[in-house]
Amino acid sequence: MEHILTDCEQGPQKLLWKLTRNLWPHSEHPWNHPSIGAILGCGSIKNLKPTTITQNSQRDQPNKSPKKRDGKARLLSILLGETAYLIWVIRCEIVIQGKEFTNKDLTTRWYNMINNRIQTDRLLAKNRNYRKLNADIVQSTWRKTLKNEQSLQPDWVTDPEVLVGINSPEPSS
Repeated sequence: MEHILTDCEQGPQKLLWKLTRNLWPHSEHPWNHPSIGAILGCGSIKNLKPTTITQNSQRDQPNKSPKKRDGKARLLSILLGETAYLIWVIRCEIVIQGKEFTNKDLTTRWYNMINNRIQTDRLLAKNRNYRKLNADIVQSTWRKTLKNEQSLQPDWVTDPEVLVGINSPEPSS
């Protein structure tokens, strides 16, 4: 599992982690290639310390004290979990179904996955009967990642007429 998600040079993981790193907007929490422990434990991240995202480090542990998850920690959790899942799904399609993917295919698939997650967050925050997600945490989560963010309305999370998505990241060399 570790090899497939973090080390394999022939699978989709290298490109998909580059896309994820390029989307990560928080320079005060530098992004390094995630460890298997960070990926498997991503659901328990509640708050970030300034050096949280480091590979194979004792500083890799999230701060356990806060009960509420902050937006940065939530974004990290989403990016780690969603990207790891996509790597696994694509790997299965390659191995089991014999599919082949270009870098453009992989980039488009990752981009669509993240945009779908933003829309899911918006729907959960908007639904008054099932308001499990606060609009403020959705805004905090996706801050600094959205396309034309400065021109969005203040209520973009709950306004269905607002089109929202991330900037299309290009993998860096």
